[in-house]
Amino acid sequence: MPDSKEPPEGKSPLIGGKTLSEWDLKWKRLEGGFRIVHSDLSKKVGLFRARLGSHIIAIGVGRELDNGGLRKRLSDFRRISKSGRDHKFGLFINEHLHELTAEVLVTGSDEAAKSLATALKKPMIERHKPSENVPEEIIISRMMAPKKLRKLKSARGLIAPKPR
Repeated sequence: MPDSKEPPEGKSPLIGGKTLSEWDLKWKRLEGGFRIVHSDLSKKVGLFRARLGSHIIAIGVGRELDNGGLRKRLSDFRRISKSGRDHKFGLFINEHLHELTAEVLVTGSDEAAKSLATALKKPMIERHKPSENVPEEIIISRMMAPKKLRKLKSARGLIAPKPR
Protein backbone atom coordinates (compact mmCIF):
# COMPACT_ATOMS: atom_id res chain seq x y z
CA MET A 1 0.00 0.00 0.00
CA PRO A 2 1.37 3.47 -0.84
CA ASP A 3 2.70 5.46 2.05
CA SER A 4 -0.12 7.50 3.52
CA LYS A 5 1.30 9.27 6.55
CA GLU A 6 -0.59 11.30 9.09
CA PRO A 7 0.38 14.89 8.40
CA PRO A 8 1.45 17.41 10.99
CA GLU A 9 -1.44 19.56 12.15
CA GLY A 10 -2.58 21.97 9.43
CA LYS A 11 -0.79 20.02 6.66
CA SER A 12 -2.29 17.88 3.90
CA PRO A 13 -1.90 14.07 4.13
CA LEU A 14 0.73 12.46 1.93
CA ILE A 15 -0.18 9.80 -0.61
CA GLY A 16 2.78 8.18 -2.28
CA GLY A 17 5.00 10.84 -0.71
CA LYS A 18 3.07 13.76 -2.22
CA THR A 19 0.21 16.01 -1.19
CA LEU A 20 -2.96 16.18 -3.31
CA SER A 21 -1.84 19.63 -4.46
CA GLU A 22 1.40 18.10 -5.75
CA TRP A 23 -0.50 15.28 -7.46
CA ASP A 24 -2.85 17.83 -9.06
CA LEU A 25 0.13 19.33 -10.90
CA LYS A 26 0.69 15.99 -12.65
CA TRP A 27 -2.59 15.86 -14.63
CA LYS A 28 -1.93 15.82 -18.41
CA ARG A 29 -4.44 16.72 -21.11
CA LEU A 30 -4.90 14.06 -23.79
CA GLU A 31 -5.04 15.34 -27.34
CA GLY A 32 -8.07 13.71 -28.96
CA GLY A 33 -9.69 13.23 -25.56
CA PHE A 34 -11.96 10.21 -25.19
CA ARG A 35 -12.47 10.03 -28.98
CA ILE A 36 -9.21 8.30 -29.93
CA VAL A 37 -7.11 5.33 -28.79
CA HIS A 38 -4.16 6.33 -26.62
CA SER A 39 -1.79 3.40 -27.29
CA ASP A 40 0.96 4.99 -25.20
CA LEU A 41 -1.17 4.36 -22.09
CA SER A 42 -1.47 0.57 -22.64
CA LYS A 43 1.02 -0.38 -19.93
CA LYS A 44 0.27 2.53 -17.59
CA VAL A 45 -2.18 2.89 -14.71
CA GLY A 46 -3.55 5.90 -12.89
CA LEU A 47 -6.50 8.26 -12.78
CA PHE A 48 -8.47 9.85 -15.57
CA ARG A 49 -10.87 12.75 -15.47
CA ALA A 50 -13.39 14.30 -17.81
CA ARG A 51 -13.80 18.07 -18.04
CA LEU A 52 -16.36 20.30 -19.66
CA GLY A 53 -14.55 23.62 -19.90
CA SER A 54 -13.07 24.21 -16.45
CA HIS A 55 -15.66 22.00 -14.70
CA ILE A 56 -14.56 18.48 -13.68
CA ILE A 57 -17.34 16.05 -14.60
CA ALA A 58 -15.87 12.71 -13.49
CA ILE A 59 -12.78 11.10 -12.00
CA GLY A 60 -12.06 7.42 -12.43
CA VAL A 61 -9.23 4.93 -12.28
CA GLY A 62 -7.63 2.67 -14.87
CA ARG A 63 -5.69 -0.07 -13.12
CA GLU A 64 -5.88 -3.17 -15.34
CA LEU A 65 -2.15 -3.30 -15.93
CA ASP A 66 -2.23 -6.63 -17.76
CA ASN A 67 -5.32 -5.73 -19.80
CA GLY A 68 -4.52 -2.41 -21.49
CA GLY A 69 -4.20 -0.06 -18.52
CA LEU A 70 -5.49 3.47 -18.94
CA ARG A 71 -5.77 2.99 -22.72
CA LYS A 72 -8.37 0.26 -22.22
CA ARG A 73 -10.29 2.18 -19.57
CA LEU A 74 -10.52 5.31 -21.73
CA SER A 75 -11.52 3.20 -24.75
CA ASP A 76 -14.36 1.59 -22.76
CA PHE A 77 -16.36 4.80 -23.05
CA ARG A 78 -16.39 4.65 -26.88
CA ARG A 79 -17.09 0.97 -27.41
CA ILE A 80 -20.34 -0.55 -28.61
CA SER A 81 -20.49 -2.93 -25.64
CA LYS A 82 -21.67 -1.64 -22.26
CA SER A 83 -18.19 -1.99 -20.77
CA GLY A 84 -17.31 1.27 -19.05
CA ARG A 85 -20.79 2.68 -19.49
CA ASP A 86 -22.41 0.80 -16.62
CA HIS A 87 -21.59 3.75 -14.36
CA LYS A 88 -23.67 6.92 -14.49
CA PHE A 89 -20.60 8.93 -15.48
CA GLY A 90 -19.58 6.35 -18.10
CA LEU A 91 -22.87 6.84 -19.90
CA PHE A 92 -22.47 10.61 -19.64
CA ILE A 93 -18.93 10.47 -21.10
CA ASN A 94 -20.13 8.22 -23.93
CA GLU A 95 -22.95 10.61 -24.79
CA HIS A 96 -20.63 13.65 -24.78
CA LEU A 97 -17.32 12.33 -26.18
CA HIS A 98 -16.87 15.30 -28.50
CA GLU A 99 -17.57 17.93 -25.85
CA LEU A 100 -15.37 16.64 -23.04
CA THR A 101 -11.65 17.02 -22.44
CA ALA A 102 -9.80 13.96 -21.12
CA GLU A 103 -6.90 14.19 -18.68
CA VAL A 104 -4.79 11.51 -17.02
CA LEU A 105 -2.62 11.33 -13.96
CA VAL A 106 -0.28 8.40 -14.59
CA THR A 107 0.96 6.74 -11.41
CA GLY A 108 3.22 4.19 -13.13
CA SER A 109 3.30 0.73 -14.64
CA ASP A 110 3.59 -1.74 -11.78
CA GLU A 111 1.62 -3.17 -8.85
CA ALA A 112 2.64 -0.29 -6.58
CA ALA A 113 1.26 2.15 -9.17
CA LYS A 114 -2.08 0.29 -9.12
CA SER A 115 -2.28 0.66 -5.33
CA LEU A 116 -1.31 4.31 -5.60
CA ALA A 117 -4.01 5.03 -8.21
CA THR A 118 -6.58 3.33 -5.99
CA ALA A 119 -5.41 5.34 -2.97
CA LEU A 120 -5.68 8.62 -4.91
CA LYS A 121 -9.16 8.13 -6.37
CA LYS A 122 -11.31 8.87 -3.32
CA PRO A 123 -9.29 11.88 -2.09
CA MET A 124 -9.32 13.37 -5.61
CA ILE A 125 -13.10 12.93 -5.84
CA GLU A 126 -13.50 14.51 -2.40
CA ARG A 127 -11.21 17.39 -3.36
CA HIS A 128 -12.73 18.19 -6.77
CA LYS A 129 -16.35 17.02 -6.25
CA PRO A 130 -16.90 16.03 -9.90
CA SER A 131 -20.58 16.26 -10.72
CA GLU A 132 -20.96 12.76 -12.17
CA ASN A 133 -19.24 11.07 -9.20
CA VAL A 134 -21.44 12.63 -6.51
CA PRO A 135 -25.08 11.85 -5.72
CA GLU A 136 -27.59 13.74 -7.89
CA GLU A 137 -29.24 15.40 -4.89
CA ILE A 138 -25.93 17.16 -4.17
CA ILE A 139 -25.75 18.33 -7.79
CA ILE A 140 -29.31 19.64 -7.58
CA SER A 141 -28.69 21.43 -4.30
CA ARG A 142 -25.42 23.01 -5.47
CA MET A 143 -26.75 24.43 -8.75
CA MET A 144 -23.25 25.75 -9.36
CA ALA A 145 -22.51 24.01 -12.66
CA PRO A 146 -21.49 26.17 -15.61
CA LYS A 147 -24.32 27.10 -17.97
CA LYS A 148 -23.33 24.58 -20.70
CA LEU A 149 -23.09 21.72 -18.21
CA ARG A 150 -26.40 22.70 -16.65
CA LYS A 151 -28.01 22.53 -20.13
CA LEU A 152 -26.56 19.06 -20.81
CA LYS A 153 -27.59 17.73 -17.42
CA SER A 154 -31.00 19.39 -17.54
CA ALA A 155 -31.67 17.75 -20.91
CA ARG A 156 -30.89 14.38 -19.31
CA GLY A 157 -33.15 15.15 -16.37
CA LEU A 158 -30.28 15.03 -13.88
CA ILE A 159 -30.76 18.50 -12.43
CA ALA A 160 -33.73 20.70 -11.84
CA PRO A 161 -34.03 23.89 -13.89
CA LYS A 162 -32.22 26.89 -12.42
CA PRO A 163 -34.45 28.70 -9.90
CA ARG A 164 -35.73 32.08 -11.05
